[in-house]
Amino acid sequence: MRRATNIMTIAWGGICCSQPPCVTISLRKATYTYECINKRNAYTVNIPSAALVKEADYVVPFREELSISLP
Repeated sequence: MRRATNIMTIAWGGICCSQPPCVTISLRKATYTYECINKRNAYTVNIPSAALVKEADYVVPFREELSISLP
């Protein structure tokens, strides 16, 4: 697996439990994000405020270019 940061926007997600708080996401097995989540058994969720909607939308077409290699 390549070592790079990973950023993605997700459209398929939702709340699956309120106690404890849990969310669910859905993505294709062919994605780099799927590979990362399976290897680490974890992912982080950031929910942008309304003030950051424009910036979050900007990420979608450029997410591959935004990956940064790690040492």
